[in-house]
Amino acid sequence: MSDRAANEKKADELLDEWRSEMLRTYNGEHRAVEHFHCMAHVLLGLHNYTMPDLKEFEKSWSSDHGPLGRDAMPFFANWKKESAVSRTVRTASETFGPAGGHLGVRDRWEAYCCEKGLKSLIGNYRDNRFNCLFQTSAEVFVHRKDFLHVLNSVSKPNMKIKAVKSDLESDEICTLIQCLGLFYLKLTGPYWHLITCGKVSYHKLCTHIQDIEKFLEDCVKCPEKLLDKTEHWASEDPLDISKSVNNYNRLASDLFIIQEGMKTILMKVIPVVATAMLKCVRKQLVDFLEDGQFGNPSSDKELTISDFAPVTNLSCEHHFGDLDSSQKRRPNASYHHHLSIQMIKRNRRQMMTWLGSKGPTERSNLMKAAHKGGKTLRLRHTENEKKVLQDIHESMVMEEESKNTIKKRKNCVPEPEVQNKKQKLSTFEPVDIQNINEYVVVAYQDGWYPGCVENITASSDTVTVKFLSPSTKPGFFQWPSREDRQIVLKQFVIYRNFVPDCVCSGRQWFIKEHDNIDAVYNNFHATFFC
Repeated sequence: MSDRAANEKKADELLDEWRSEMLRTYNGEHRAVEHFHCMAHVLLGLHNYTMPDLKEFEKSWSSDHGPLGRDAMPFFANWKKESAVSRTVRTASETFGPAGGHLGVRDRWEAYCCEKGLKSLIGNYRDNRFNCLFQTSAEVFVHRKDFLHVLNSVSKPNMKIKAVKSDLESDEICTLIQCLGLFYLKLTGPYWHLITCGKVSYHKLCTHIQDIEKFLEDCVKCPEKLLDKTEHWASEDPLDISKSVNNYNRLASDLFIIQEGMKTILMKVIPVVATAMLKCVRKQLVDFLEDGQFGNPSSDKELTISDFAPVTNLSCEHHFGDLDSSQKRRPNASYHHHLSIQMIKRNRRQMMTWLGSKGPTERSNLMKAAHKGGKTLRLRHTENEKKVLQDIHESMVMEEESKNTIKKRKNCVPEPEVQNKKQKLSTFEPVDIQNINEYVVVAYQDGWYPGCVENITASSDTVTVKFLSPSTKPGFFQWPSREDRQIVLKQFVIYRNFVPDCVCSGRQWFIKEHDNIDAVYNNFHATFFC
């Protein structure tokens, strides 16, 4: 089981090679390896395919009917540009949700719900990262009027509250949110229950996936299909997955009612979202469609072989999440400690049930053996940890030695190069500085710097130079606010006979000979500084 967006692709390739080699023959017959992918990540695909098309629809609608929500207000002109629907759903959740920051109004919202006897449905945007867009859209649409009532009670709203308020007051944005909420009730919510209920094996998903494809095709042709509250994507529902959506009746009572004057935009946006989802289904779930690898109901033998396989890898993600949490609580504890905690946490009920079924004598013997074996297992795990750390240290030492070897090779200059270097030292001609107020270039180890000669000492080999400061663009310089005046040796002056051009009304100076100066400096640097 793997997800649909692998990060360690090289490791996946090596794993595939090893798995293919190990399973090449099974019971004397050649068998191909079938890859099972996590079906929960399809919801992320639906999200990712929907947002670009929805954003393009918003752009087209705004060009004909004006900006949406806060985009119509001039003091939000420099704020981040993103999809109005995604922005409204996320910011409303951040403002009213349980994890709302100090810029939100969570306390006012709880007081309002208590006074009105309402049950708050709004959750954190990232509570279910797979279904966050669609689920939160349904929750925001149901509470939108109550949200506005609470926001109007704020006497001195900050900019975030003003932005959320202006977005929620937009009927067009609320209609687009309603569309996503309807897809949550009819598709993504029931789909989440389908893959997490544990009643459908991997090879039995094909009929449901094909029904989803047919449902989306119908929504593209006839948008009113999405407003049918009697069924989800299929007419038959033997698993009752439509009833599994939390607070279904409360959400359906608002989401299936079209706002006055908003039917046109709703009927236009439904095919846009359905088309985007259809592209995702035909891309990520192609194996379950007709003529796909798992497109036909499998035989009893195949079902028996694969019936144990999970439909998602959520359990693995939960385990890693628990391990991360345990390591944060006790960062210096051994892996033996963390593994023991996680094994007990995940299996405590089954373990206690199994232990309770034993007699008192057998139970006592088991506990003694576990206590004794635990010490042995801890020593073994400690030795393994030390070995891993030792391997890491050896790898670090080898890497450091290889770097030092490379440095020695670079620093080891062959005899011909030494002779060439001495020859360059004798042949490099110094620059003859003749006049005060002429521009020269002085070489330093980190680069070259132009300046104006202010004084020439006749008795010594030094000159006083007032330097320009380099700008971000090549060849552009400016006079620093604090004068940079230095006494330098004449042997480090590498260029003269140029005059910078004044640009930007005297704020910057451009040296058009900077390419030639770069070549001279590189030669000088390679000769004297390396």
